[in-house]
Amino acid sequence: MSAICKRVHLHKTCLNIHILPLFLNILKFSNYIYYLHRFTLTRKLHGLQGILTIILFFPESISA
Repeated sequence: MSAICKRVHLHKTCLNIHILPLFLNILKFSNYIYYLHRFTLTRKLHGLQGILTIILFFPESISA
């Protein structure tokens, strides 16, 4: 192998070993963040719904 070929080959392996998994990890992480955000958002909405339900249906228990 010539020096240039070696360098290109090394660069490709470096890319495959380091850059690709990093990219995949970033994708996984952003997906995780997205789902976590969606989950917490729905939980917050459910929490608000619960609070509103309590206020609407049991107003005397709150004022007491």
